Parts: sequence; structure tokens; C-alpha cells
Amino acid sequence: MKKLKHFAVLAGSLFMLTSSLFVSCANDAGDDTPETPVQTNPGDDQGDKPKPGDDGDNTKPGDETKPGDDDGNNTTPGEEITDFVAPELGNYFKKYFFTTDNALPNFGCTKTTWDGNAVFADDDVSKVSSVDSMWGGDGGFALVYNGFAKGVLANYEYIVYTLDTSDFATSRMEVKIPDVQINISKNYKNNSDGTKSYFVKVADFASATTADQIALLAYGTGSTSIKEIYAAATEDPDAKAITGITISPDTAILLQNGTTQFTVKDSNFAVLTNDVTYILSGDAATGSTITDAGLLTVGTTAGDLIVTAKYTANGKDFTAQTTIKVLGELTNLLKTITHRGDSQVTVATNDDGTFTVTSNGAGGDWGAQAFFTLDDDCLSALTNGKNVFISVDVETATNVNAFMKLQVNNGYKGIDNNTAIPSLNAGEKRTVSITGTLSEVVNGEIVLLFDFRGTEAGKTITLSNFQVFDITE
Repeated sequence: MKKLKHFAVLAGSLFMLTSSLFVSCANDAGDDTPETPVQTNPGDDQGDKPKPGDDGDNTKPGDETKPGDDDGNNTTPGEEITDFVAPELGNYFKKYFFTTDNALPNFGCTKTTWDGNAVFADDDVSKVSSVDSMWGGDGGFALVYNGFAKGVLANYEYIVYTLDTSDFATSRMEVKIPDVQINISKNYKNNSDGTKSYFVKVADFASATTADQIALLAYGTGSTSIKEIYAAATEDPDAKAITGITISPDTAILLQNGTTQFTVKDSNFAVLTNDVTYILSGDAATGSTITDAGLLTVGTTAGDLIVTAKYTANGKDFTAQTTIKVLGELTNLLKTITHRGDSQVTVATNDDGTFTVTSNGAGGDWGAQAFFTLDDDCLSALTNGKNVFISVDVETATNVNAFMKLQVNNGYKGIDNNTAIPSLNAGEKRTVSITGTLSEVVNGEIVLLFDFRGTEAGKTITLSNFQVFDITE
């Protein structure tokens, strides 16, 4: 059986470490005193710590535009509805994030929160209470479920939250499937038992096809009892016939001898872990190899490398294809990199120039970060219009269930990509990279984020071999 590696976010065993390349030129001319790095959420410009969903202007979660908005002034789907009519879901298939009936289908998720923004009762699994301030703003709670397969939410039509809010003074209700956030304050019906059921359409979240988290952001004060939380579809997605497969990443650029991990999913967004066959072709196929689990290692021949995945289900053959570009000989623009600051992690600079980052267990999602500074010569070479490739090697001394997101922003606006690595085993090393065209250069500032979910203390990663290349053609 050929198995494809993929990562899953496992509650209680994950930790998050975010490291970012950061240079600040915001000081007045002549003042060389470095500013203290400020903790950020992915995608945020530097500044006061934003709330999830912010873009650097300190707006509240949900103030960002939904996919398709063209001017930022449109309301979210929840705000457009004045006389909400709840859908009839009596005959729908339902799969639960939370229910007290263990016989019902469930996602096997873990209940958690972001950055400590909720209080869970030890004696009542259904109860969640507010904190005085979420991310420095209004009071409320962030109720998060994760651990389900990436993209599986896209198989469903509705997400429904049934809550007893009689002891909760509500000012606003929002649902976030990172990184899309929708106001559902008016999207509810009153039930005969005194609870309220809040509804949101999954189709309004472009992020549902890749997400493995969902969050309810409830603004207000008090406590709420959860009756049930579920996703609803007209039929059981697991019973639907497969009509095709996809392979990701759907494109990539690699250095010579570089690696990348492929994930294959069926048309129902289920990750295929067995019986996937990979075929390599193209100019760069010479010297390149791929494991049964989908881990590609390219050789030293530059050019295009075509990766084809094949899968058979119910007597039908399905294929998916992607093209990898293998770069030729390049000069690393980066001469030195320096640890500049951190939040909720400990960073050690080693004699060999590597950095060991250790979680202290206090950070929630996006809460543990390490900042690094590029040398001036490297920065001066990175100008508007340049297409750049940045990579770093990551390894661990202990088994780590990890998620990694690389981002370049705050000055170089042209790069905002996600890169995921699967769980790392002790002693394993992976190269993680990002590429894009630089634009809107402001004061030569650059930020690169590495994010690891979870709060378990003592987990470590080692960062080495930072490289920055100009790949402009």
C-alpha cells in the first residue's frame, strides 16, 4: 500500500512557533536604536498587536472584506439579512463538532481557543465564558475547533451553532474559517427550549476548501452553554462517488536538491493515503525521486518537472498533475541573519549560525514568534519588481506535529503565501520556501513568519541555511 504523508493538527500535542525575518526602519534618521519587534498575526502589518482578521489598521475581526468585495464597504452576508429565515435542515445529513450524543457522527475535533480568549468550565464541557478583552479590544470569547481534515468543510452547505445565551450579553457573533470572517449576529432562529441556532453558509467562505479550523467569535460578557455545533449537507459526503482527484501544491519552485511534500485529495476533499502512484517527467526528472508517500526530492538538473498522481476508485482511474520549476545555479543574497526579538518562545543562537526555537507553552495560535534581521546588503538588492525566492531548513530534535506559514509583508507587499510542512519526526529536516514579486517597498522592511500551532512547552525546532535569491527573469 502506498501511503501519502499529510499533516493533521492534533489537539493537545501541537505547539506553535512563529519566526519572522524582520527589519524596521521606522526610527528617525540618525537614530540607530532598534525598535522592539511587535507580535503579529499572519498577514498583519507591524504595529500594535492586531486581532485575527486585521490587516494592520487595528480594525476589529470581521471588518475585513469578504471574498469578492471590491471596495471594502460591502457588508458581510450576516449583515445583509434583516428578516432572517432559517433553512429547514430536518432531512440533512449532520456531522458534529460538538454534541452530547456520542452516537451521532462527529468530526473528532478538539475544542480550544486563540491566545487564551475563552474560559472553559472544568465541570461542564458545554460551558464557555467570556474574557474581559479579546486581543486588546471588546470582551467575549473565541471558541475554536480544529483537527478535522483540511478542506472537508467544503463538502457541507451550512454550519449551525445552537447555544443558550441567556447568561451572555451578546453584542456581535461572527464565524471565522481562516482567513475569512463573517458576521452572523442576525442569522439565527429562536428555539422552543430557549436556545438560539445561528446559521452560516459554507459557500460564503472561500477558505473552506483548505481550512482545518473553524471559530466562533462571540462579543459580549457572561457565559454560554453549547447545545450542539454541526455541519449540514444534503447527503453524507463520505458516501458520494469520487469524480476526480487533486494534487497540492499545484505549483512550486525548488532549489537543486530541494524537497517538497505532495498531498492528493479526492473530489470529496478526503486525503488519499493509500494506493496513489506518482510519475515524474520533464527536463528536471533526471536525478529526481519521489517516495510512495509523495515526498519529492529534485536533482541538479534545472527546468520543469512534471509530477503526475494516479488513483483508482470503483474501477475508475483518476489523474492529477502539477509542474515544479527547478532553479539553476544561484547566488544567495543573504550574508548574515540576526535574531532580533521574540514572543512566548526562547531563541538560542548556536555557534554554527543556526537558531534553536523552543516553545514556552504560553502561546496560542499565532502567539509564539521569533524575529530575525536580514543584512543591509541583502535588503538593498530587494527592490520593487524583483521576483524573489526565500528558503530555510527546519528540523526538530523531538517529534513535532507542525504547521508552517511563510509570509513576507510590511514593506514588501507582493508576497503572501502559505507553505505547510507535515509532522516532523526526530532528526528529520525539511526545506520550506516562499516566492513572489516584490511591490510597494517601504523603508526596506521585510517579515517572514513561521507558525507552529499548539501550546505544549519544551518542543523545539532548529532553523538553518536561510537563503534569499533574486529569480527575476
